[in-house]
Amino acid sequence: MTGLERLLAPHPVFRLYFHAAVAAGERNRSAYLSDDGTGAALAISFAKQGIRTLIGELPDDIIRALANLPTVGELHLEARHLEAAKSVLSGRIKNTRGLRYYARPTERMEVDPRCRRLTPADHALVSHFFDSFYPAAIFSPWMLEGPFIGLFKDGQLLACGGVVAQAKGAANIGNFLTHPAHRGRFLGKTVLSCLINTLAEDGIGEVTLGTNQDNLSACLLYEAFGFQMVEERLQLDLGGPRV
Repeated sequence: MTGLERLLAPHPVFRLYFHAAVAAGERNRSAYLSDDGTGAALAISFAKQGIRTLIGELPDDIIRALANLPTVGELHLEARHLEAAKSVLSGRIKNTRGLRYYARPTERMEVDPRCRRLTPADHALVSHFFDSFYPAAIFSPWMLEGPFIGLFKDGQLLACGGVVAQAKGAANIGNFLTHPAHRGRFLGKTVLSCLINTLAEDGIGEVTLGTNQDNLSACLLYEAFGFQMVEERLQLDLGGPRV
């Protein structure tokens, strides 16, 4: 086991992201381990933004360097990282929120016939959905290579959600989004059921996800769905760097 694997062992979501990064090579992902092995950073790049996660004990100069994302994005960190990170992010922090990570085993579930698995051939359709209703959401075309579910009615995409990272029998999921005109109809729950069933059929045994603490409806949905909270962190929403 490498030093990074040992450090990430207590963190199921980050452990999954590390194994997914190894499996994918360097595509869209990178990792940093401090010289003494007590701190790390994981990064993933999407089409329009990036996410960077700080873990463990890191010197302030390293925190400042890692926190200063070169793009619009999200910085996920622990309370002990906050002051050093804020010292180099003046004017870029748009919001500070609590972040919760959840996990649960997969299982076979009933599948609504309105749901189907999306593919790279659906890229234009899904991109239009995101651009029209959720332009700030995280999405990249490569995400359609993994299980990604869409719910349709009369040929119109009404809701979606899918895998963000997958490795060693586990998958991290997200992007559970519903057409604004069709909210309140439990479409996200329907997509989630179909996705968990699909992952179970694919041999995936555990599923993880993250959501913001202030998104109470999502937290309640996931907890009612059998997800257990495994970790809490802070999230800084960042604008682009100053030029």
